[in-house]
Amino acid sequence: MERISNNLAKKQPAILILADFSDGSWHAIDFAMRFLYTPESTLFILQTFQSPNFGRAMVRNIIPRLKRITKYELNVLKTKVLRNFKIKARQIKLLSFNGELVNILQNKLNLKYSYNIVIGTSSSFTDSCTMQNLCVTKVINYSNNPVFILPQMFEGKEAQKILWGANPFKVPSLQVRNHILSICERTNSELDILFVVEKDSQEMNKEGKAFFEKYFGGIKYNINYTKNTSISKGIKNYIKNNYKDLIIVEKG
Repeated sequence: MERISNNLAKKQPAILILADFSDGSWHAIDFAMRFLYTPESTLFILQTFQSPNFGRAMVRNIIPRLKRITKYELNVLKTKVLRNFKIKARQIKLLSFNGELVNILQNKLNLKYSYNIVIGTSSSFTDSCTMQNLCVTKVINYSNNPVFILPQMFEGKEAQKILWGANPFKVPSLQVRNHILSICERTNSELDILFVVEKDSQEMNKEGKAFFEKYFGGIKYNINYTKNTSISKGIKNYIKNNYKDLIIVEKG
């Protein structure tokens, strides 16, 4: 397994797949390889597990088993990636950690990489929806990296429904801006830009609107506002009646 260490070298492009070995893991990889990957990218596939809350003897027995299972499943995904996409084996890094996901994202990521985090929420586990939604909420709230969320397989056909949860008071990163433009242009999709604000009176200033007109004038987009205390809650409420094929979040 690849060991993550803090490194202040020049940032390199990277994609981080949060794998749970359900259908969503492959949906995330497929999307990432088709729409985010470049020949310079490193693909990280991360799986976390946590020590169970019972006797020490049982923990000593189960942790090695969890490590072996995770290592096996990660290698299965790696083999599938190599079989389906043009990428060198050395560009795929498998990461397995015992710990809480948000803590791993905040403290264990190699700082020399510029990550796009991709999560597929379609699950083959019938009882995992609550845990999965909690995981996504935590990643949105506590990660400073751009997050790409796929409810199902992103087919790449025309007229996909894309939602971008953005910060109305900060300029979007070039990293996210270029990905959004490329995805919308390749799929001829319309983009909903959602600004989650704490007060009804908050709106983007003229300079901000001019910025979006300048950089997104070549695609179809709409700007919407919703009031909520966090971006994850705002997005969740917004998509209740507005299904999306792809959700992109950048807090800025």
